[in-house]
Amino acid sequence: MRRWYFVLLTILLPGVVLSQEPKPDQPDAAVLLREVAATYAHAEQANIHVEMVEESVRTNELQRDWRKRYRTMIRGSGNRFRLQLTAHG
Repeated sequence: MRRWYFVLLTILLPGVVLSQEPKPDQPDAAVLLREVAATYAHAEQANIHVEMVEESVRTNELQRDWRKRYRTMIRGSGNRFRLQLTAHG
């Protein structure tokens, strides 16, 4: 049970830590992660499908850098997991 929880945090946490400063109208990411962890804490037999999309743009006088990352974690029956990271840009 703790293994999939660790996998979920491993996928989601880098995007939260590396994201830009939070805007006032957005909820605190740590609170959101705690709520998600509490929701799925006892879901040992459940199939879980989590997706995250992260987009970043860096611009200065001479260049513009755009990146988009897709992270997916799927837990199937038994102890079958699928982790996928795709990046564009």
